[in-house]
Amino acid sequence: HMTGWTAEDGIGQPIETMFCISGVDNDRLFSSPIRRALETRQLIRPHGPVLLHSRSGDSFYIECNAAPILEAGDDGLRGVILTFNDVSDNYLLREQLSREKHYLQHILNNSAAAIYSLIPRAGRQEVFSFHFGSDRIVELSGFSLQDWETIEDLWLSRIHPDDLAGVNEATQAGLAKGRVTQAYRFLHRDGHYRWIEDHLTVLTNADGEIDELLGGWIDITETREAEQKYQMLGAMLDQSINEILIIDGKTLL
Repeated sequence: HMTGWTAEDGIGQPIETMFCISGVDNDRLFSSPIRRALETRQLIRPHGPVLLHSRSGDSFYIECNAAPILEAGDDGLRGVILTFNDVSDNYLLREQLSREKHYLQHILNNSAAAIYSLIPRAGRQEVFSFHFGSDRIVELSGFSLQDWETIEDLWLSRIHPDDLAGVNEATQAGLAKGRVTQAYRFLHRDGHYRWIEDHLTVLTNADGEIDELLGGWIDITETREAEQKYQMLGAMLDQSINEILIIDGKTLL
């Protein structure tokens, strides 16, 4: 069925004609694993799936190997056993998942929000390790994804001291409720604090145990700084005992 050749039709045909295979990413034909097993007298197993071209014009993604049959004697070679499995469905599914993953990664990396996930450490539901992060989190923090995976307590160690107690309290409450949104100052690697709005959602398994924490950072530094400036200006106006004139380039306001 897969080769398109019956046993009778195949007698006397070249090996490469009956078992025609090529790479999955190009049309370059491979030498038959049967011939290579005959020549080397070793097990031949192509690396990864290959494409089998049927006599009927159909193609199948397969995994195959060819094993020589060796016996004692002058020659010792009695033949080759070829086995192959149709893995088309699995291969195409993996390819589809790979494309969707690449597409999703592109969306995440071009989003204004930095996406991350944390997973519980083995045997410790209350302690979490960095599991995944989009490129945006590198930009907002100044730390590489490897830094996030390897540096102990990187997140908490960079939170502004005045915000730390509130962050711990809000996070614990969020773990109990299932989600939390909070804002705090995070010390960028360049030495400057940035205001982060952190949205955290708890994902649990069938037993109600925490499986993963999925979060998103939004940089609200400009918004907070603008609010602080307006607050300072308002305080100055409220406290002034003298008349204040605000003038632009042309008009007395």
